[in-house]
Amino acid sequence: MSRVARQAVNLPQMPDPMLFWGCVALSLLGLVMVGSASIEYAEVKQGSPWHYQIRHGVYWFMAAGAGVFAALFPPSWFFKHSQKFLVLGVLLLLAVFVPGLGKTVNGSTRWINLVVIQLQASEVAKMCLAFYLAGFLVRFGSEATQTFWGFFRPLIVTGLYGGLLLLEPDLGAFVIMFGMVLCVLFLAGSRALYWFAFLLLGAVLVYLAIEFAEYRTKRVMVLLDPWKYRYSEAYQLTQALLAFGQGGWFGVGLGNSVQKQFYLPEAHTDFLFAILAEELGMVGALTVLAIFGVVVWRAFQIGRMAEEKKQFFNAYVAYAFALLFAAQAAVNMGSPHQLGRYEVQTAMADEYAVSAVREADAVGATLQSEVSRIASTRLVEWSASIKVLASSMKEACAERASIWEGVKEQFESTDLGI
Repeated sequence: MSRVARQAVNLPQMPDPMLFWGCVALSLLGLVMVGSASIEYAEVKQGSPWHYQIRHGVYWFMAAGAGVFAALFPPSWFFKHSQKFLVLGVLLLLAVFVPGLGKTVNGSTRWINLVVIQLQASEVAKMCLAFYLAGFLVRFGSEATQTFWGFFRPLIVTGLYGGLLLLEPDLGAFVIMFGMVLCVLFLAGSRALYWFAFLLLGAVLVYLAIEFAEYRTKRVMVLLDPWKYRYSEAYQLTQALLAFGQGGWFGVGLGNSVQKQFYLPEAHTDFLFAILAEELGMVGALTVLAIFGVVVWRAFQIGRMAEEKKQFFNAYVAYAFALLFAAQAAVNMGSPHQLGRYEVQTAMADEYAVSAVREADAVGATLQSEVSRIASTRLVEWSASIKVLASSMKEACAERASIWEGVKEQFESTDLGI
């Protein structure tokens, strides 16, 4: 490795305090909210209210251990093996299609079954692509940013990743990767003409991917007018919006969410932020956004400081990770991911509709039976009352007749002297 390359990857090993504690705060808050959002669901589905929180806690420690392990390696090691990371990312994206190894959930094959955990290949592939891109920009320098072929080469790799992602399918992950690559190339000083040309090309490709996939087109329609589809495709989205509305400024209190009680499907996964907003309110939601903002801002600052020290590999990795983190947060908290897959959501809406109809039928039958019972009871009571009244009237009439008979006899026996 040349002297310039060695200088480009030299970075102190101590973590940045703001970045470190921001990530710790977000991860611990996530652990608490997973537990709060999954209590009722876990008790019904798994028999234990703490099932998902315990599982998430195990994953939290595994992730923390992986982070500490990765910190033991110097940045120069990642630079040296950046091309191998590219191959690793491709292998992971291919592994999901291996029978018995890949796992399909809700119509998408995105996970690798590792027995202990289910690994989403695209999440690791994003980091692999970031390491490769940073290494490529350091190795080829101005050629990578000022020549068309140099600019185009990392986009070919991104296209390879994107093709595998669309087969899963996972358009969102591809858009995030493509956007990250373009933004890092821009920050590295690429020519504006190339950048805008490929930005336009990417927008056209995304449009075509949406236009020729019915469920993606439906997502866009639902996003534009969710209340029109509130009983079908937008059921989850509208329930999430209701959760935000119920939360108000300060929330209903931790653990007191109504929407998580089987009104909002996937409350402890895709819609965790909606439950957080309901329980902690707008103040809690904005606090989470602020912490995300601090983490992303600090990552960009670290990249900028590394670039000023000519540590370009570290700078590009920091930029890439900041962009991935920001894009993933935006997608998971405020974009059409809240719609879920069209087929899955329609099935859920149908299930709730059928369940509601059955409940209405049961309530109707019960009400009808109760009305009939009450009516029968009232008829019996009224019949008995009429009989008593008739008997009383009969006795009264008999008594009146007896009196008149007495008066008549007395009248006839009386000599009036006329």
